[in-house]
Amino acid sequence: MSYSEIVKNISHISEEDILKNTKNDIFLAFKEAVSNSLEAIKSKKKLQPNYERASIVISVYAKSDTANEESFDYMIIKDNGIGLETKGFQRFCQYMNSSKGYNNKGTGRFFLLKSFKKAKYESSYLDENGKYYDVYFDFSIENRANDLFINIISEGESSKTDSETSLMLLPFDCDKESIRRYNPFLNIDAIKQKIIDNFLLEFILPSNDIVPYIVINKFINNTFSTTVEITLNDFPAIDKVDNVEVELNKINYDRKCIEKTNDIVNFKLYSAKSPDIKKNEVILTCNNQKTETMEIQDLLPSDKLSNDDRILLLVKSDYLDDAQNINNERQKFNFPKRSEIEKKIRKQTIEQADFNFSGETYLFREDLEKKINKKVGDMYPEVKELKIKKSDTVQKLKNRFLISNSVFEKVIKKLDINASPEDVLVEFYKAEAEILAKKDIEISNKIDEVLSINTSDNSYLDKIDDLSKQLVELIPIQNRNNLAQYIARRKLVLKTFENLLHQKTPFSIKEKHLHNLFLVKNRDNIYEDSNLWMLNEDFIYFTGKSEERLCDFKINGLNVFKSHFSEEEERYLNSLGENRKNKRPDILLFPEENKCIIIEFKNIDVNVATYLHQINQYAYWLRNFATEHFEFTQFYGYLIGEAIEARDVRAADGEFKTMYSGVGLYRPKKNIPCDSDEGKDGELYMEILPYEELLKRASIRNKIFIEKLGLDTSTEQK
Repeated sequence: MSYSEIVKNISHISEEDILKNTKNDIFLAFKEAVSNSLEAIKSKKKLQPNYERASIVISVYAKSDTANEESFDYMIIKDNGIGLETKGFQRFCQYMNSSKGYNNKGTGRFFLLKSFKKAKYESSYLDENGKYYDVYFDFSIENRANDLFINIISEGESSKTDSETSLMLLPFDCDKESIRRYNPFLNIDAIKQKIIDNFLLEFILPSNDIVPYIVINKFINNTFSTTVEITLNDFPAIDKVDNVEVELNKINYDRKCIEKTNDIVNFKLYSAKSPDIKKNEVILTCNNQKTETMEIQDLLPSDKLSNDDRILLLVKSDYLDDAQNINNERQKFNFPKRSEIEKKIRKQTIEQADFNFSGETYLFREDLEKKINKKVGDMYPEVKELKIKKSDTVQKLKNRFLISNSVFEKVIKKLDINASPEDVLVEFYKAEAEILAKKDIEISNKIDEVLSINTSDNSYLDKIDDLSKQLVELIPIQNRNNLAQYIARRKLVLKTFENLLHQKTPFSIKEKHLHNLFLVKNRDNIYEDSNLWMLNEDFIYFTGKSEERLCDFKINGLNVFKSHFSEEEERYLNSLGENRKNKRPDILLFPEENKCIIIEFKNIDVNVATYLHQINQYAYWLRNFATEHFEFTQFYGYLIGEAIEARDVRAADGEFKTMYSGVGLYRPKKNIPCDSDEGKDGELYMEILPYEELLKRASIRNKIFIEKLGLDTSTEQK
């Protein structure tokens, strides 16, 4: 029977029938195409035991315009597997035909119809009489001749001496924005990683008797550009092999509970440990392909063991390979959580038929997760040891910083195994904030209740008394926790500041470390992200930015610096080999209209007297080149360092005076000229302060709060 006759004799299937449950995912379609190539190679190996040189060649064709912007054109996936012989083509023409022999559902090829305009097949195969034949056909929704979406182009005897299949995938014609969804294919390294991630077991199982050579080529305007290969060296080596057994469950016949069955499902675990593994995870496989992932309970994905190793666990089972236990896209297994079935039991309105008592069994997700995670600890005792170490560290910080048990339990589960004390505290405070937010809602609801009381009700006074008592109980707790968190955080910041100044760190202290302590570079959330309270408590409430170019700086969405300049202004801004528009003040703050605060940090070993001009210049540029929306006339400058020689400062500018405290210097007023004909001059008040003095001032300001909370008042970490 010819291929054209096969098409005619197959019952038609509507577009809706095929596509209604088919996911539109270009990488899912690609994965299916690669999977078909791998299965074709396996099938050929079964028929030809001496078959050794298996290969898959993926060719990506891109177009490049005159601006060198690339766009996806088409892709060809070619394998030298068994080819689309008659039986294979008959399966291809039938929806939900699962006779292929690899636990398939017979739906995967239809992913191509949603993601691509056309799939063009060219296949050579060996027939039963020992002759090679060619078949060429299109597979598409557009311009189809029948409801099978198959259009036979040609067929007949072949001059080839080996079987192979070539699949060309062409994208839908669409606008420029829509075509961008195909552009991930332009990165052949990403394609390589997709194949590695999804087909790990195909390459690393010892039982696999044939591993194909895979190469990915890229062509630009039909000219070869680059290539990458996939070899066994790209895959982690199996470190350990083990098993877990999980019992199946069923609903008992009185519909009251879940009970164990005598059925056991065996899962094979293939584990790899290597620094090259990107994250700790458990991968559940179906037909040797990645399907779902699970977290390792005692390890975060980013955790590193000794030698910077991470663990990858691949799970294989006949149960997972069974097509009945997985969705059409082979992306999610059908086994439920125990709570889902328990909820089903509790529903009194459910009819008996909904329970399906015909021997249906359930494998619960949490049972599998529990067994696998226990096995990880058995296979790798190092994980258990690090877990204990982490718990001890976190417990110590919990006691030191008055962290509640509820916060502790919430955080301990998601902390990096090698988390620093600072990382731990950050997570503590995040979790506490979530809890406090819920408390705030409770307080708000109580207030709403008070506001909604009907005074015509004879008992309204009793209601007010009751609600007031509840509020009195809630608010002090809230405030105490907030204040404890606030002060504890400040105490940690002060200790960090002290360590930096006194060189108690494993790294060389530079200006950027001190700068970031006050406000991380390129941040603009002053209230949440800054420690500017160490300089002045008021500064945390102002609008501002750290390390931003003058020409990019915005306040409330408006540009601060002008974008258009006169010829003379442009000459000045670029004179003497400088681009003054690109200068980056360390920190700029704007407390109110016409006022600007300029803060500059210097290395602790730098003579700050040599940088007096810097703040003057920033003030001058902001006074003369700001937009009409921002006419800055009052400037406040802070030059902060540690190497401060008063004589050098006064030698450079005799208007500087010693601070009232005897530490640091200030200049009450300096004229900032406005060189415009219309504007008036500005004024600059300036202070030069040592870091040590800032540490001292900040510690004194916080001392009383720390004492009230019963915390250690020193900045020394105990």
